[in-house]
Amino acid sequence: MRVSAAEKAALQGSAREAGLTVSEYVRRRSLGQPVTARADRETRVLLRRIGVNLNQLARVANTSGATAASGPLEEALAQLRRVLTGLG
Repeated sequence: MRVSAAEKAALQGSAREAGLTVSEYVRRRSLGQPVTARADRETRVLLRRIGVNLNQLARVANTSGATAASGPLEEALAQLRRVLTGLG
């Protein structure tokens, strides 16, 4: 397919953000498949720091016997781990 230089640059940028080749990006978009941008390194670092803090809170809640608070903390920590795993 033919595209202008500006369109090509835009496609390359979008593909890079998604962690895909331009061909794979265009293929997915044209077939209606979802394309999501990967989180950048800074975002992953910040999410990991949040996870560490959340894990520390969960440990304190567990060791102090605060079972009412530990359930939501454990659930939030598990959700954060799933998100981080999906980021790569």
